[in-house]
Amino acid sequence: LLRAALIQGSIDINVKADPAAQERIYQDHLRLSLEAVDRHDNLDLVIWPETMYRAPLILIDDDARLPEGTPGSVEIARQNGEVALQGLADLERAVGVPMLIGLDVIQVGDGVIDNFNSAVLVQVDGGLAARYDKMHPVMFGEYIPLGSTFPLLYELTAGALPRGIRAGERLEAFEVAGARLAVNICYETTVPHLLRRQVRAMGAAGAEPDVLVNLTNDGWFYGASELDLHLISGLFRAVELRKPLLIAANTGFSAWVDGGGRLRAQGGRRVEDIVLAEPRRCELTSWYTRWGDTPAGLCLAACAALVIVAVRDRRRYRTVQ
Repeated sequence: LLRAALIQGSIDINVKADPAAQERIYQDHLRLSLEAVDRHDNLDLVIWPETMYRAPLILIDDDARLPEGTPGSVEIARQNGEVALQGLADLERAVGVPMLIGLDVIQVGDGVIDNFNSAVLVQVDGGLAARYDKMHPVMFGEYIPLGSTFPLLYELTAGALPRGIRAGERLEAFEVAGARLAVNICYETTVPHLLRRQVRAMGAAGAEPDVLVNLTNDGWFYGASELDLHLISGLFRAVELRKPLLIAANTGFSAWVDGGGRLRAQGGRRVEDIVLAEPRRCELTSWYTRWGDTPAGLCLAACAALVIVAVRDRRRYRTVQ
C-alpha cells in the first residue's frame, strides 16, 4: 500500500523556540531524511513531525489587505510567501521523494491574518498537493478562549502566546502512491470522536482514508511518560477505526501501528530515529466508526431511567408507609 519513512528528531521545546537554532533543526531533519532515502529503497513518502519545518508558509488571498496598523505591505507578504514556497520545493528536490511536512501557515485575507498549525503534502515537482489545518487546538497552549473577541487577553501572556491559531475547517485526503491518508496533528489522537468524524466525512465524500497519519511535537515533555500515553492513545484510535496509524513524533514515539492496534515499529525515547512503515489496508470493519458513542449514550439513558424509576418507587413506598 505505502512505504514511508517517519523522521524523528530530538528537539526539546526550549530549543525549538530559540531563533538561533532554526537552521540546525532544519539541517537535522534534512540529514535524517537523506539518510532514510539512502537506507530504504523505493520510498513513497517522507514524513516530518508537527512544526519541524520552522519557516512559516505564507498564503495571500486575492483580496488580501493587511489589518489596520500592521507593519509592512501585502506585496512584501506575497514576496515572503513565494520565498516560503520555494524553500519547500528546494527541500523536496533535495530529498527526491514526496514529503508530508508539519509547519505553521499564515494566511492573509481581507483585513485579517489567520494562523494555522498545518500539514502539507509536497509533490515531486515541488508543488503543494494537499493541506490539513489542525481542527482541535490546545486551549491556552494554542489559543485563549474569547481571545479573538478580546485581543487584550493575548497581550496578558507577555509574548508567550502573541496570537492564537485558528481551528481548521476543511478535510482533504492526502493521496500518495494510490493510498489515501487522513492527517491529524498533535493530541488530536486523544479525541476519538474527532477522528471518527473525519473518517466518516471523507468516506461520505467518496475518499475514505486507508491510513491515519499523526504529526506531533512532543518535545514539551522532555521524554517523560506523556510520550507513552500519547502513543497508547493512538493504538486505541487504530483499533476503533480499523485503520493503520503512522506517527511522526519529535522526541518520540514515532510508530507504525496496524489496523488491529499492533505496534509494528517504534522509535526511541528522546533520540533521533528513522522508522520505516509499510502499512496495509485493514479489511476489518469498525462498529465504532458506524455507531460511535451511541451505546454509551444508551447506557447513560438507561441509567437515568433507572434512577427516575427508583426515586419514584421510593416516594410511593414512603407514601404507603
